[in-house]
Amino acid sequence: MQKVKLNLLIIIMISLAFTEGPYDVQLITEQDGMRNGPNYSNGKVYFPANSNDNLPVIVMIPGFISYISSIEEWGPYLASYGFVTMFVNVNSIFEDPYARANAILDGITTIKLENERVNSPLNGKLNLDSLAVGGWSMGGGGAQIASQLDESIEAVIALSAWLPSASITSNNRVPVLFLSGQFDATATNSFHTNLHYNNTPNEINKLLFEISGGSHYTVCSPYNDLDMAKKARFWIEQYINNDSSNCNELIAIPNSSSSFSTNIECTFYYSGDLLEKRIRQDFTQNSFETYERISYRNEQELVNFIESLVQINNIPGVSVSVVKDDRIVLEKYFGFSNLSQNIPVNENTKFILSSVSKTVTATALMQLFEQDFFELDDDISDYLPFRIIHPDYPQVAITFKMLLTHTSGIKDNWSVMTYYDGDSSYELSSYVYDYFHPQGTLYNQNLNFNNSSPGTTFEYSNNAVALIGLLVQQLSGNSFSNYCKQNIFNPLGMNDTHWFLSEIENLDEVAFPYRWVTTSQNSCFEMGCGTYEDNLPCFCDLNCVSYGDCCSDYQSVCGESGTGANPNNLVENNHYGYSDYPSGQLRSTAHDMAKFMATFLNGGVYDGSRILDNDTIEIMKTIQNPSISSSQALMWYYKNDLGRELFGHNGGDIGSLTEMFISFADNIGVIVLTNTANYSTTIEIENALFDFAETTSFTSLGDINSDTLVNIQDVILLVNLILNQDYNNSADINSDQIIDILDVVQIISMILS
Repeated sequence: MQKVKLNLLIIIMISLAFTEGPYDVQLITEQDGMRNGPNYSNGKVYFPANSNDNLPVIVMIPGFISYISSIEEWGPYLASYGFVTMFVNVNSIFEDPYARANAILDGITTIKLENERVNSPLNGKLNLDSLAVGGWSMGGGGAQIASQLDESIEAVIALSAWLPSASITSNNRVPVLFLSGQFDATATNSFHTNLHYNNTPNEINKLLFEISGGSHYTVCSPYNDLDMAKKARFWIEQYINNDSSNCNELIAIPNSSSSFSTNIECTFYYSGDLLEKRIRQDFTQNSFETYERISYRNEQELVNFIESLVQINNIPGVSVSVVKDDRIVLEKYFGFSNLSQNIPVNENTKFILSSVSKTVTATALMQLFEQDFFELDDDISDYLPFRIIHPDYPQVAITFKMLLTHTSGIKDNWSVMTYYDGDSSYELSSYVYDYFHPQGTLYNQNLNFNNSSPGTTFEYSNNAVALIGLLVQQLSGNSFSNYCKQNIFNPLGMNDTHWFLSEIENLDEVAFPYRWVTTSQNSCFEMGCGTYEDNLPCFCDLNCVSYGDCCSDYQSVCGESGTGANPNNLVENNHYGYSDYPSGQLRSTAHDMAKFMATFLNGGVYDGSRILDNDTIEIMKTIQNPSISSSQALMWYYKNDLGRELFGHNGGDIGSLTEMFISFADNIGVIVLTNTANYSTTIEIENALFDFAETTSFTSLGDINSDTLVNIQDVILLVNLILNQDYNNSADINSDQIIDILDVVQIISMILS
């Protein structure tokens, strides 16, 4: 008996030594006062000792004639990543899967009581609204049965599961992760795991990962295959924490698999199932170093080039604008804002700007900085109706500068950042309170803040920008959207720029977002040109040519004379909104945004209207914390493309990829707005516009004979162009791509005024 106890102690010590997550791990047993349930024996719980509240829970059980020690290494491993892991066993190691299901359910009763036990280190810390269960062999079968009986169970991890009849799994009602070994001789895959997966209804999310060369026992320890271990972690994250940030990695086919199947699509819908998020796309994309600077295109060649990119890459619609020196010198429109109704993109088409919106939010705040409402290093809590405190560093103030440089320690908890069909009805002030205040309904110490002291690390945060929006409200005494309208949009004549859909009179002028929907991972025809995700086996972006990792059909689909991808996989999305709207919900035209961008090229002024002082512009252009980020200024940031140093911001969201960047060396700014998320093509268009603008001498609008004057001679030339049905960009006064009598009226009006 003494030898058995010693062996168990050694197993526990070895398991604890192998933990690899960010949390310290501790153990609770029945000797510590935990309940001993009547339907199981030897309960024990591994838990993250230095974590916060709302901890996810999984209850696990071993297989036939096996003890907890057979699968116990899963406990410290999962606990080190923040998951409370309880083990139970049946009263007799010879009992069947149904008895093991009852043992799991009794274990759930115990863990719920442990959440209430006064002396328990888990008192009040557990999330018991949704639980995971798991088991090995007969225990894996029992876990599936238990999930059919208890509605609080939301996910299952079945390790080489064994059941007397595979038909039992046809009653599975929650997502199931099936893990097994290729050469399992006990619960052979052909009679167990494979049939369990196939019989689980297709409307239930499921994933099967068979480990190459594995046996019945390979799944007993996470350290036998780290890909398997990650899948288990990501499974609990996705279905218990509602955190699908690792969904793409979850469904990626690992190198160690001999068989892999799933029906999961990491495609965003209006729940927490997020793949495309309001992020800087250039964080996650290749560098696209294969681009070449091309300076020889004339305007028509530029238009032809962009049109070919739009066609081959299945981009529904694009709007571009170029600013040089102090004026807008080029505007072009391509494709459709609404494919189903054949509505073309034009000068009035409004695109959702995604994270480019953040530059407007920052500008609003810096206007108030100019008026001495605050200093950049002030504690933001001094200006809010409630204090915002990092739970791990309550003595460290979160400052305005930290919000503007993404160094505040605030993290995006995507499980509560809901996308709505249309505008969100959640008031900005209520949302921010609920997200940041410990009494708030959306508050989570672990998920809403990172582990770093404010001001020490960079973490891109949409909710930090939502907080900036609330600060603008508090400081100005005006709603954020009205403040922007009165102090930015109206002065610049940005009449087609709005934070809310409800403010737009004609929604036919709003570009619908389009997204690619496919389960393919190795075909450009199915995945779409421009596709690049870290975990795919091959890619369809331009850079794959130089790296040699293109999908086999890349050239025929996405090459210079490619056919383009499958248009049936391009799906229209509804117009959407979210409660943290200052981070990305602004909708505008390329023309309006060119006016806004021009103010940063011209010391805060456009067309005689000043929205910022030149000194403030210089502060915003300054890299604030070079030791933390060598590119981050105040919300705007720097990047280097093809040897150009560019200053601006990028945006990406559902059916949206936007670019707004300035080359101060050439005094050129470029806007590219699209209604699908294709980063590589958008960058190709952006670089082509910079190339063209650098080598083109633009005449003033209306100055058709390029004599720097707009007078009666230009009117005569304009009439001749109309009679000869010719086109000249300088003569297209109203930028509608047509030269007609309307342009004559406008040029005469220009001369008279």
